[in-house]
Amino acid sequence: MFSDYNIPSTRARSPVSRALCTASLAAALTVFTACGGDLDSGGNTGDSFDFDFEDLIILTNFAGVFDLTGNWSGSEGDAAMLVIRPPGSDGSAEVVLYDIDDRTGNCSERPIQGLITLNRLIDDPQIFLNDIFDFDNATVSLNINGSLNIEFSDVNDINNNGSTAERVSYLARPVAILEQDIPAQC
Repeated sequence: MFSDYNIPSTRARSPVSRALCTASLAAALTVFTACGGDLDSGGNTGDSFDFDFEDLIILTNFAGVFDLTGNWSGSEGDAAMLVIRPPGSDGSAEVVLYDIDDRTGNCSERPIQGLITLNRLIDDPQIFLNDIFDFDNATVSLNINGSLNIEFSDVNDINNNGSTAERVSYLARPVAILEQDIPAQC
């Protein structure tokens, strides 16, 4: 489906470049705090950072565009893009799901918006994907190649076994585009 738009199948940022970006962000904030600023003051702009700096680094690594094309919603070959935006000062990152109509290449409905958040209140911290029905009660993780692994309650019975009460995983591959490169019809 997305080959119609000449979208390369590699991630815009490799794991190495993401690590360098994260290191640069950490260095910049270190210089900022060494020069009299602090994360709570937000550089005296009124911004408030009410989360751990490490959380910002972790969530920043998830930012990107992922191709969901496949059986993510119970229909084989269903085309969609999942965008994870950089995290904000509230410690969460906006997520937008663009469901693409397979016949026309247009979005089949309005984009669905959600959030990813990091939960450190449990023994094994997890990153949750919230407010997107098709990924009910979802957690996300990144593979070494930058693919997004989504584990969720199978409300759409994507494995066609007659059960919607189980957990399933779906792997979304990264694509080397920006959100504004998604077809204008969306």
